[in-house]
Amino acid sequence: MPVFQHGEQDLASFKMIVSQFYVMGVAKQSDLVRAFGVNGLLVKRAVKQYREEGPQGFFAPRKYRGAAVLTTEVCTQAQYLLDQGETPSAVAHRLGLKVDTLSKAVRTGRLRRPSASGSGAGSIGAVREASCKSERSAAESEAEMGVAATNVIGRVAASLGLNAAIEVVPQFTPALDVAGGGVLLALPALLAVGLLRHTERHFTLPQGYYTLYNIFLLLAFLALGRVKSLEQLRREPPGEWGKLLGLDRIPEVKTLREKVKYLTEKGEPFPWSAALCRDWMNDTPEQAHLYYVDGHVRVYHGSQTALPKHYVSRQRLCLRATVDYWVNAMDGQPFFDTVKMVAYRSETAMAHTLGEHMARGDDVRALLCAIYTTAVDLFPDPAVGTLTVRLHRMASRAHDKAVAALCEELTATETVYPGTNLRLVYELVSSQSP
Repeated sequence: MPVFQHGEQDLASFKMIVSQFYVMGVAKQSDLVRAFGVNGLLVKRAVKQYREEGPQGFFAPRKYRGAAVLTTEVCTQAQYLLDQGETPSAVAHRLGLKVDTLSKAVRTGRLRRPSASGSGAGSIGAVREASCKSERSAAESEAEMGVAATNVIGRVAASLGLNAAIEVVPQFTPALDVAGGGVLLALPALLAVGLLRHTERHFTLPQGYYTLYNIFLLLAFLALGRVKSLEQLRREPPGEWGKLLGLDRIPEVKTLREKVKYLTEKGEPFPWSAALCRDWMNDTPEQAHLYYVDGHVRVYHGSQTALPKHYVSRQRLCLRATVDYWVNAMDGQPFFDTVKMVAYRSETAMAHTLGEHMARGDDVRALLCAIYTTAVDLFPDPAVGTLTVRLHRMASRAHDKAVAALCEELTATETVYPGTNLRLVYELVSSQSP
């Protein structure tokens, strides 16, 4: 007759029985392991549990760890702030939580958002919830017309040539953690330098979903964001870049190439560049009398053509090569290029402004590169006519202080986003941000 018996899947009873065998001295742990073919660690843990809790410890309800972040106290505070009409992003920043954590609590029902038509403080105006990155990623992947192509009406109208009836204008929506949104801080400088100046006189595009302004702004943002080629856009999130233009997504690489080719062949890039250069020389006449001609040698290693030889200083040899000549002003700014030249000049202007608030001038360019690749939160307010761009914090407090001063100066320019009536407001993310 068996001493004990239990169900085949009753692991709790098995651990209680083998631990009793060992504690009573009936068998050694090694004997139990060999007899039942179980792991020795299981037997050791069962014996320890038996000694600490007794037989009833194997059948007690399992203790689960409570909420480590959204505790009862935190949930109470968060619910109170939501009832006061604050957005989940504002509540998360105030309580030191991740926005995704709070948004998930709202979706699962642990927290609730008051209705905009309800009574009390929560009914003060309609509260527009900002989308987080994970929510946007899920929605963009399910778009019927392709990844992030969510503006179905606008795209169908553009394909049918109905742009005059249904005009596609930038429409900004509240969004959190927009990747690479720091390039928006360069928009006042880009417009001041002349990115969109003289463009309608020298360029046109066939009617379509993307306007001339969209293409020029996108190319400038890509240059500042250190996207070295259009091909690299295949690895960039199209929806996130689209948020910076007020669109659902940016064009595909093939479409963007076709538009750039059209602008190059059908437009007037050289007269446009010449017009910009005349404006720049009129703005800085003290630099217009002296230039540096800089030659960049590119060695040719092929055998398809016989190129002339040029001296290559790095190898100290005369090799077959091509030479690109850059005409620079005294401060090293290239005068004759296109969108990259505009981006460079705007970055230089920002560097001068930012350098006034930094102790180490050598760190200015590196900090600007970090700014351009940093995520932002976007909060449009059509009623007030503002588009608030909240830049995420930098790596040090000294840099935060310098960037905060830069944001104040950029906001003071009262720049309006092209194609909208929204005035740009720049600030750093903080726990006090509404």
